[in-house]
Amino acid sequence: MIRKVSKVLCALMILGAVMVMAPAKARAAFDLGQFCWRLSPFVDVIRISWEQMAPNSQGLYALTMRWRASTAYQVLGSGAGSFDPSNGNSFAIGLTGAQNKNTAFNGNKTVSLFALLNPITLSGSWLLQAPSASGAVFNNSGTLTFLPSCPVGSDADTGVAAGD
Repeated sequence: MIRKVSKVLCALMILGAVMVMAPAKARAAFDLGQFCWRLSPFVDVIRISWEQMAPNSQGLYALTMRWRASTAYQVLGSGAGSFDPSNGNSFAIGLTGAQNKNTAFNGNKTVSLFALLNPITLSGSWLLQAPSASGAVFNNSGTLTFLPSCPVGSDADTGVAAGD
């Protein structure tokens, strides 16, 4: 019985020592909230969750997105954002996502979007590309328009979608 108690105490002491000596966790990203943009002149709305990376990330932001065009398709993905001194201190965002509709983006499943935003209006130009395995590329572009509030529900505007 004394031997079992000794083993248990020894195991607890080792576990305690490991926990004390374990490296501290890296600081988690800081959630800045969710924001929405319309891919004008289309009905598509992108909802982006912004997270500031660790304090020493020098202005790099992690982005998670949900991009919907009414009920036509949905693109889920992620990307990054940062100030771009090579473009007049615009704010640049790059997003890549996947979708599963054979009718959207000429059936291409991977979609990338790049945008340059004015840091004051939070609106600016966007360009999307959806490459296929055959080498054909679906392209589109327009103005990314900041929405003061995110639409509720299915973002069910009607009209032409950017992936059509």
